[in-house]
Amino acid sequence: MSPGFSFNTARTEENAPLGTEDEPGPSPLQTAAGIGDLPEVHSLLEAGADISALDPGWYGVTALQAACKGGHLNVVKVLLEKGADVNQAGGNNGGRTALQVAAYFGYLVIVEVLVARGARVNQVPARYNGLTALQAACEGGQVKMVRKLLRERADVNAKPAFTHGRTALQAACEFGNLEIVSELLDRGANVNSEGAKYNGVTALRQLISTFP
Repeated sequence: MSPGFSFNTARTEENAPLGTEDEPGPSPLQTAAGIGDLPEVHSLLEAGADISALDPGWYGVTALQAACKGGHLNVVKVLLEKGADVNQAGGNNGGRTALQVAAYFGYLVIVEVLVARGARVNQVPARYNGLTALQAACEGGQVKMVRKLLRERADVNAKPAFTHGRTALQAACEFGNLEIVSELLDRGANVNSEGAKYNGVTALRQLISTFP
């Protein structure tokens, strides 16, 4: 699966509005971080920009999460050095931490930096459409990332988010990544784990839907 921040059609963050008349868009710092404009990030921080501010709205992100989404390693490092909270959650819909974002896109070096700075590998998923780092990597089809997170002792059977969540195995089955499915089964993934409370499905049902 090619990188794109739409975890599936039911929780599409790349199509979320950047701002409306009633809901402001991202701050200048979040915008600069998201496009990897390191000089502007430095300038805004020196001017007192709030490094912990969360982009308003259901799909809001912090500057650090925006940098992780864009794969901007140097910006990530600067924000961490300046005190960005590595475990801060995003907006209500998804609520992903920087690690969960980077894991989805397969940014291995960024994940290494985040873990070294105390990112919680097994941070529980947000209630609505959330994913653990491992679940995100599975949904993103990131085989190398899955293996790395398992080496970091990611919980292969972590429970899914309450609404539209997926276990790691369910996520891999949903997107038909049999290499990841095999890796997870070898690590003891439970094929009988229940789906999320709302809009949940089992791994077997996912496979049947993917490979009818």
